[in-house]
Amino acid sequence: MKRRVLFVLGIVLSCLFLYLAFRRVSIEELRLALAETHWAWLVASVGAMLLDYCFMAVRWQLLLRPERRLPYPTVFAVLTIGFFANNVLPARAGEVLRAYALGRKEGMSKSFCLGSIVVERGLDLVVLLAFVFLGGLFIPLPGWAHGLSELAGVLLVLVVVVFAVVLAGEARVEGVLARLERAMPSRKSGFLVAKFRGFRSGISSVANWRLLPVLLALSACVWALNATSGLLALRSIGGGTSLLGMIFVIGAVNLGLIVPSSPGFVGTYQWLCIHAMAALGIAEPVALAFSLLFHASWYLPSTVIGFVAALRYNLLGSGRLSATQEAPEEAAEVPSL
Repeated sequence: MKRRVLFVLGIVLSCLFLYLAFRRVSIEELRLALAETHWAWLVASVGAMLLDYCFMAVRWQLLLRPERRLPYPTVFAVLTIGFFANNVLPARAGEVLRAYALGRKEGMSKSFCLGSIVVERGLDLVVLLAFVFLGGLFIPLPGWAHGLSELAGVLLVLVVVVFAVVLAGEARVEGVLARLERAMPSRKSGFLVAKFRGFRSGISSVANWRLLPVLLALSACVWALNATSGLLALRSIGGGTSLLGMIFVIGAVNLGLIVPSSPGFVGTYQWLCIHAMAALGIAEPVALAFSLLFHASWYLPSTVIGFVAALRYNLLGSGRLSATQEAPEEAAEVPSL
């Protein structure tokens, strides 16, 4: 029921944001902004995004290493399955589906796989908050955007503290879960603690002080490449800003995508791009044209590649149905981002 409500809410919000994104831009203004698109720059943007996916797969491969050393092609394929599912299924089912797909193919704990994805989201959150915070330090921004930057700095500190508490408080959490289990039927005995231990092992990578700097560096590369791809897409329509400016835009937009939306973030993505780019003085017609081109430049390739991988892993049809039936039990463990 909760997932259904979120899906309906996401559709409603996406329609609202799509209306808000288009209401002050005429079709003629949008046509003129798109008319002189330089396709070579857009192809370069797609290439940068595909390279970005390669770095994401390397990062996930490292996060999975405490459980098993998996071949890179397997990790990349399952990662793209998650992209495909997020693009076409409601409630951001992609993260749960890729944990299911990897667990089924490699015989790994799904709780461990979900834990590794939570770490991914945590690392992404740290980097995106840092991007928005740095934007406020080095770019002249209007008052509201500067306030957003300061808020990002505060949230960055809080996220780091939360991760530290979770990692340090394992024994206390297990004690609370054990007390809860004593009030449950005997057949459920040990279930919560076992789930937590699998989940905790999945986030253990951030407790490895040798691995953590590598993971943070990879995460910074992931989002720097994303910003580079965005910069190339903006250049394709004759727009311009600095890499640091695009870093601020990418950070603000992707943090904003936490709100419920339709599959593929249609509408929400356009509205967020327009408002983030307004802070840099970019006109609405150019910002809207950018949002449409850049959105398509990552949505279409990731959907096609992920669809092919899902076919290969037999996750469509009945396979997909079995995955989505399991998803509601564990989906709450994966934060949206």
